[in-house]
Amino acid sequence: MTQILYVKKKFLTTAEIIYFMPDYQSILQTYVWQDYDTLPNLPKLQEFIGFWEDKLDGPLHSVKVSVGDNAAFHTAEFIEVLH
Repeated sequence: MTQILYVKKKFLTTAEIIYFMPDYQSILQTYVWQDYDTLPNLPKLQEFIGFWEDKLDGPLHSVKVSVGDNAAFHTAEFIEVLH
């Protein structure tokens, strides 16, 4: 079994959040969130998504996450999570 070790280094994390407008459920909008976060769990992003689901009216459609090093952002991986 292969183990992956992550150093407690913060990576620039960008999330493209697509959500339904609260008053017009057939219309999607985009919000871009960006912060430095740690792998593999991305706790700051998880906290923000929890805040969104608890406090904001626009239900989430999907979240696309990009994580990269400042020097090598072009090697970022994209993960799409549908709700």
